[in-house]
Amino acid sequence: MHIPLDPGTEVTRLDVVYRCDGDEGKANRDLRSRLPAGDVEVSYLNAGENSLAVVPVTGKKLILSNVISGSGVRYAGGVYIWWSKGDTAQFADVTSPDVSVSCVEKTGPK
Repeated sequence: MHIPLDPGTEVTRLDVVYRCDGDEGKANRDLRSRLPAGDVEVSYLNAGENSLAVVPVTGKKLILSNVISGSGVRYAGGVYIWWSKGDTAQFADVTSPDVSVSCVEKTGPK
């Protein structure tokens, strides 16, 4: 995929590894199963006014775009939301608004 940017636009990338739970009931376990087992690596890409998160969902890399958020940074793509704030993140499916998976940034070696 190629995204045209204005000349001179600086692009930054940050890869973050998270540990995500999914033990709060069947709906949470089902949502958690859409993320990789074990560690979840998310890439954050920023270029000018463009901010993206690349999240592995159901075995594929899903590109989510930054959307308005009251707190933290919220990304949306398809039916999925990835919401990060500090060293935590939430993964959700908008078709199940009462269900989310909590993630915490992993410290130490990847």
